[in-house]
Amino acid sequence: MTFSDICGNSGAVSFLQRLLSGGKEAASLLLEGPDGTGKRTLARLYAMGLVCKNGPLPCGRCEACRKAQQDIHPDVFTLRRPPDKQQIPIEQVRSMLHFCSILPNEAEYRVCIIENAQELGPGGQNALLKILEEPPAGVRFVLTVPGRSTLLPTIVSRTLVARVQPLSVQECFSLVRPRIPAGDFPDGELWRLCLVFGGCAGQVLAAAGDPQTSESYRRAVQLCTAVASGDEWSLATGLAELEDKSKDLSGCLQLMIHLFHLSLLSKSGSLPDWQQDTDPCGRMSTAALARCIQCCETQARYIQGNMARPLAVTALAAGLSAH
Repeated sequence: MTFSDICGNSGAVSFLQRLLSGGKEAASLLLEGPDGTGKRTLARLYAMGLVCKNGPLPCGRCEACRKAQQDIHPDVFTLRRPPDKQQIPIEQVRSMLHFCSILPNEAEYRVCIIENAQELGPGGQNALLKILEEPPAGVRFVLTVPGRSTLLPTIVSRTLVARVQPLSVQECFSLVRPRIPAGDFPDGELWRLCLVFGGCAGQVLAAAGDPQTSESYRRAVQLCTAVASGDEWSLATGLAELEDKSKDLSGCLQLMIHLFHLSLLSKSGSLPDWQQDTDPCGRMSTAALARCIQCCETQARYIQGNMARPLAVTALAAGLSAH
């Protein structure tokens, strides 16, 4: 893989290429953008460019590039939260600091990629700040975050920031269509999915490929359709199923908010790409859509505050039925 394989984000790609080709590699680089916009891929490509033996950087063909792409290069360290943890353990941060204290093995630089750096705990962020204040010679850092506000301002001030943007809906659709079987998501439904996730191709692929996310999306469509048609029985039974702790209530709520919001934008003419004939909320008035968005957002906040799930579902049923 090289930068030429990246779809969209020409500004961020050009910026990284200039850093690599101009011999002005940033000691600390921060890639900022919504989930699913390709930050992790760009971080990997930048690391490949730093260890690449050929040109243009990265060439994608040399052994160093192949090792870095496969995450097995001895001079590239990737720090990420384990799936079973709420944040990046401080022990892993210490392993990264030890990695930084050793001279490069095969390349000119040692590169540390910190994925979703906002998942570092207070101790981890403070340890990162300390090493960014006095970075070891020959060590480069690449951080990814959804937004810089999730990090300590002092960390951000010591990085060079590049913004990674979502794709246009058409670019997103063209990128994901070959990767998602049409039998699972026909063109119309996939187009709507690209709109729901705002052109964030990674989120679209996750929604289509992850059974739980895909289930949450389909459930959100069904619930929005029930609200729009005034089918209180379908709404009540559908929400009742979300009382099961194995169901992703928060994810379903966020998707419902997206669907209501997109329908609201389409009614104002701000979203010409939204297909009215497949809009599950198309029958609703703008006032009703706004009330449903407010209802879902309120319950989402309560759930994050550990509100009892049955109580939240009951409140949702009542609020959405009264649209």
